[in-house]
Amino acid sequence: MRLRSIDVQLLRILEEMSAGRQETLTDLKSDISQLTAAIRQLGRSAGRA
Repeated sequence: MRLRSIDVQLLRILEEMSAGRQETLTDLKSDISQLTAAIRQLGRSAGRA
């Protein structure tokens, strides 16, 4: 019974880590997208000057 409890806890930890990793990846993709848009806008502004 004790091993089963440990197994369940490890599975729960693994699922939480996976969800956290996915959330971090989504945030990172969003940040990169915003940065890319800002750089493109800056390039357009510099081209006009």
